Order: sequence, then C-alpha cells, then structure tokens
Amino acid sequence: MFQKGDLVRIKKVPDQNRYKMERFWGKLGIVMTQVKDDVVSSPNIWKVFIEGQMIHFHKLDLEKVNV
Repeated sequence: MFQKGDLVRIKKVPDQNRYKMERFWGKLGIVMTQVKDDVVSSPNIWKVFIEGQMIHFHKLDLEKVNV
C-alpha cells in the first residue's frame, strides 16, 4: 500500500483510457493521500502530485519507486 510522500511512477496498463493517461506514462509523482469520499467509487484511488497538479490515479496505475 502507499503512504503520503511515496515516490511513484505512473504505469502503462491495458485497461487505461489512453487519451487521459498517455501524457503521464513513465512520469514520477508524489502520493499525497488516499481519496476517501462519496464521489469516488473505489477505495483504491490515490491523489498524486504530478506536473504541478493533483491528479487521482487507481493504485494499479502506480508503481512505488525505491530510492
């Protein structure tokens, strides 16, 4: 599981929406928090700071980077 502050790489996986995800593939981001609200249908969504913005990603789209 991820924790706040984890460095992650955005993975390219088969079930992604290419139009929305292509620009993030292979880029690094920092996990900020797990999204826990009524709007999100999955408990596996994480808020990631990437390219100067906060973006929601599914946990299967993320790969933890060990430094």
